[in-house]
Amino acid sequence: MVTGKNRIRRAFAGAVTSYDAAAVVQRKVAECLLEGIAGTVFPDRILDLGAGTGHGQGLLCRRWPGAAKLALDMALPMLVHGRHGKALRICGDAESMPLASETIGFVWSNLSMQWCDPQKFLSEVGRMLYPGGEFAISTLGPQTFAELRSAFSGIDSYSHTLRFRTHDYLLEAIAKAELSLSEHMRLTITSFHPNLRSLLSEVRGVGASNVTHKGRSGLMGKSAWNAFVTTYEKQRGVLGIPLSYDVALYYGRR
Repeated sequence: MVTGKNRIRRAFAGAVTSYDAAAVVQRKVAECLLEGIAGTVFPDRILDLGAGTGHGQGLLCRRWPGAAKLALDMALPMLVHGRHGKALRICGDAESMPLASETIGFVWSNLSMQWCDPQKFLSEVGRMLYPGGEFAISTLGPQTFAELRSAFSGIDSYSHTLRFRTHDYLLEAIAKAELSLSEHMRLTITSFHPNLRSLLSEVRGVGASNVTHKGRSGLMGKSAWNAFVTTYEKQRGVLGIPLSYDVALYYGRR
């Protein structure tokens, strides 16, 4: 489970100038999330929850140009420097949003819930939506960064990768939040990199900044790090060394 909300906030705030270049997977997941939304959804007010630098706003504006839009993120620099168009920008915590209940027709959240307590996050989604309001949420599952865990296994006893909630846990959390699930799906997205420097830059880009040699320098010696690099290189294929994302998409209504 991800902890240390202030650490996560600082990580994203500090990455505002480099985030878009590293967010290739986030953009791909956003497109998949959008494709799964039924053509019968016509919201009047949309909340982009975990809005980041505003890529989602562009998709939402093209899909529903006439809807009012709100962009909420816990990292103020993302809102200040992002491309959010005419959306009302709100710096706040997704687990306790500074918004009145039953004021949102559609909640969109792309790869944000994994940085929160899912139950609190989903309960807030339910509180925000008015009856019949709908949601589309993507998040990361437990097989994310499987290659990293495999390469680190046997080197030491430390957890070098973030742990994400299981699909079954999230389905139960959705039910506890009194949300009605209409569709859900899982997919694996794999990115390929020429070297570990490039791969770890992408990892930091999704907020997982503890997965670096520097970040573990007090716990991992040079020989252990070299062993990790050698092991990871064994996974190299024609396209480069892989990094997989276990993506879950959830659609439903209140």
